[in-house]
This record gives sequence, C-alpha cells and structure tokens, in this order.
Amino acid sequence: DLITYVFTDTPEKKRVVQITEDLALAGNGVVYEGAPIAKVLLDLGVGDEGDLRVAGEPARRIRVLKIERA
Repeated sequence: DLITYVFTDTPEKKRVVQITEDLALAGNGVVYEGAPIAKVLLDLGVGDEGDLRVAGEPARRIRVLKIERA
C-alpha cells in the first residue's frame, strides 16, 4: 500500500511511504511493516490520526491523507 500522510505539527510537508512485508526492501520510501511508523499507519484510515511513539523521542501525531492499495 502507498500511504500519504503528514505529521500534524508540519502539515505542509506531505510524505508518501510504501509498506512492505519484506524487511530487505526497506529504504527509500519503503517501510517494513514491523517498523513503528508502519504499525501506526496500518491501523489508520483516510482522515484518521494516530500517535507515533519511538523510545527516546517525543510522540508525534500523524494524519493519513490518502491510501492507494497495491
């Protein structure tokens, strides 16, 4: 799936990622499904918001703008 999202603290900066089951393909806009950001995005639908929590970092709010099924 291709997911377009923004962090709500920087809504002008759209980001697009593809989520994959294959860890070896991760990088350059491709995110492994076990990564924290993928776990958050996979639980959201278009217009939904969720919190990305990474150890040692402040939580960041994410809003999904578009999902294109692969």
